Amino acid sequence: MNRDIDCFIEKMKKPLTMKNIEVIENNKDRVRLKLKVDEEMKNYLGIMHGGMIFTIMDYTAGFMAKTIGKFSVTQNASINYRRPVKNGIIKTDAKIINQYEKNLEILVNLRDDKDLLLAEAIFIMYIMTEDELNKKLRL
Repeated sequence: MNRDIDCFIEKMKKPLTMKNIEVIENNKDRVRLKLKVDEEMKNYLGIMHGGMIFTIMDYTAGFMAKTIGKFSVTQNASINYRRPVKNGIIKTDAKIINQYEKNLEILVNLRDDKDLLLAEAIFIMYIMTEDELNKKLRL
């Protein structure tokens, strides 16, 4: 195998973690989180793995739903990657843009420490009652 393939395989073996996540703001109108990009989050090209970016943004959407007292799971999501994420501090910012009986529509932006937009996503979160959640967890 060539060196690029070996590097790619080694990066795939490393777990994706969010060990340095910090809450900046947490209220019914907005959730903002930040974390430092570390080497474990990067792919073989030296930029943050798109799946990790998505995971952090999905986590932020779920946190936003929980902040207003809702149990939810991601039903659908659409993400646009605007710029590669290389190093430094990144921040997520979530707000609810629509609330329905069984769904929340949440906008999540990802920015760097210079406030440049790196990615944006819309998450549709399915709202579950506590009984639905308990039933799902028993499966």
